[in-house]
Amino acid sequence: AAVRDAIEAGADRVEIDVRLARDGAVVLMHDLDFRRVAGDARRVGDLSLADIQQIDVGSWFNPRFAGERVPTLDETIEA
Repeated sequence: AAVRDAIEAGADRVEIDVRLARDGAVVLMHDLDFRRVAGDARRVGDLSLADIQQIDVGSWFNPRFAGERVPTLDETIEA
């Protein structure tokens, strides 16, 4: 959501953090685990992309972001 908002606002760059999932997928994630953003203590590197895509990382922040998923680096570059 933050990257989409930055694009819509006309930003010419954004700062991102990336991590590797267990299966080698590169995902946008600042934290080592999902505790802060989803109440889930599992670590990014211990999960496959399919597992990660099941985690709602938006509801904790605001109900309007409910259902927000962790994007891959490729999805973000395409955006």
